[in-house]
Amino acid sequence: MDKFVSVTKAKQDVKMLTSYINLWESYEADTVYRKIIKEYALLSSLEEVANRLNLRGCRINGRPIESDDVRSVLKERPKDDLHKIVRSGYLRKTKSKR
Repeated sequence: MDKFVSVTKAKQDVKMLTSYINLWESYEADTVYRKIIKEYALLSSLEEVANRLNLRGCRINGRPIESDDVRSVLKERPKDDLHKIVRSGYLRKTKSKR
């Protein structure tokens, strides 16, 4: 553990993380857009998401998915709860680069 937290805070964190995991597990990745969101939530890497989806045969307009495609989807206005969470994390992660 990086820092000490109270039991109350730990319970809140567990509740929030359990909710996030349940959201991810029940998320229907029925489009390339939604597959990108779900994979990024799992991997937290633009390149890894693009590579994994390309290996599965996913394409955007008939061409392989690139990191920039993943980045574009993440930066779009969120269309659902998982996208909102993932976008927030991505923007926080890349804040120093902007």
